[in-house]
Amino acid sequence: MSVLFIAPFPPDFTGQSISSAFLAWRLEQDGVRLRRMNTNGTRPGQRARRLAWSLLACLLTRHRTVYLSVNANRGMWVTAFQAALARLRGKRVVLHHHTNAHLRHERPAARTLVRAAGSGAVHIVICDVMAEDLRALYAPVGSCLSLSNVGVVAGEAVSDPSPARGFRQGGVTLGHLSNLTVEKGCLRAIDAFKAAHAKGLAARLVLAGPIRERKLQRRVAAEVRASGGAITYVGPVYGAAKRDFFTEIDVFLFPSLYPNETQGIVNLEALAAGCPVIAFGQCCIASDLDDPSSRTVPMDADFSEATIAFLETMDLHAMSVQARAHYETLVADSHAQYEAVRDLLADAAPG
Repeated sequence: MSVLFIAPFPPDFTGQSISSAFLAWRLEQDGVRLRRMNTNGTRPGQRARRLAWSLLACLLTRHRTVYLSVNANRGMWVTAFQAALARLRGKRVVLHHHTNAHLRHERPAARTLVRAAGSGAVHIVICDVMAEDLRALYAPVGSCLSLSNVGVVAGEAVSDPSPARGFRQGGVTLGHLSNLTVEKGCLRAIDAFKAAHAKGLAARLVLAGPIRERKLQRRVAAEVRASGGAITYVGPVYGAAKRDFFTEIDVFLFPSLYPNETQGIVNLEALAAGCPVIAFGQCCIASDLDDPSSRTVPMDADFSEATIAFLETMDLHAMSVQARAHYETLVADSHAQYEAVRDLLADAAPG
């Protein structure tokens, strides 16, 4: 009997969909039988229809275990309904938490989800901090397993290290990559670069990633025009283009205050490429960057000032080497985490 694996998958690229796709692929490579149900949708109404089918699957299929990638915000109510239906039919529920807002403050949807899943549910989180917050806010919470997203990066070619930085002509290049939004820190990255540039500490800023908000598109275009070539926007990057992005930059900026931010897969990609990272230290980011090669910034601190302080004292070549070494440590630590999740689901879906 296979595991019913309900999660969002690409081509709508988010940290959650990328992580879900990689975990499903890796489990299947290791012989775990899954029945995938994609809850993402690219056409009008498609997501709603897929969520409805997932509810029916929780109720009507004979799978003994249901893996649920927990939806954020209002979508968490749907996950709670999925869990309730699965538990009603005597299925074991495995909940994979990819977001942070419900772990910073108690939310009715999350409280309902935990109760619907029951004390026998297994909760997968990205780091131990999330497990601690989950147990502190909600009860009953049974077993928790941590599973870092660093495995996603290790499975990509972007993890090939770039040459150690520190000898580039023309000054330091900063970079910022995400689904570019104000909450994710696009404008804070621009402000930090402009402050560092004014002090002669940074020569260029490269921005990458899709921009869906028209107002932000106009603002970024204006900043690029006004910079005289110092700021570049290269658009969405995947595969070889993403590798080129990380090869081009020296230091990665991630000033995200997005409420659902957990880890930032892009931070791990930066470390893999030997880029020191400066980031707000919310959720799992602080533990991921607990290394001399990078800097975590308190969430109420001035990101521009922190960036300047880091650039003024850094030894770029040494920090580049150390960033890659720290990434290798994170990968090694993640192996046992993945094996625990694999064994859990393999036991639930014996061949």
